[in-house]
Amino acid sequence: MTEFCSDFTLAGGDASTVGPLELSLPKDQLQDEIRVKLHAMDERDPPIAIAQVWANYEDYFTGAQLALSEQSSGTTLDDDVIQTGLELYPQSRVVRNFYLTNCAADPDPDRP
Repeated sequence: MTEFCSDFTLAGGDASTVGPLELSLPKDQLQDEIRVKLHAMDERDPPIAIAQVWANYEDYFTGAQLALSEQSSGTTLDDDVIQTGLELYPQSRVVRNFYLTNCAADPDPDRP
């Protein structure tokens, strides 16, 4: 698990990576947000405890990226992308809690 945490963190991942998108961002900024999230998740082998949620979010981010590439401009995505994001949101807690418990723990318990 330590290897997963260090690889994910070094790739830019944190407790908010596998979670909702800021759908009100302009297209270019939202595409950048998705790229950053997918880069952190790319080729990582998540622990079993978060594997399904991880896969669901990878699919969601990839679908949102595709929807954005087909859109000329603006901030409104396809209703399906928005609905999927709303349905996935509660699942993001699983990864966030896992990250905070296993990856973001302070390695120095004596530090104030």
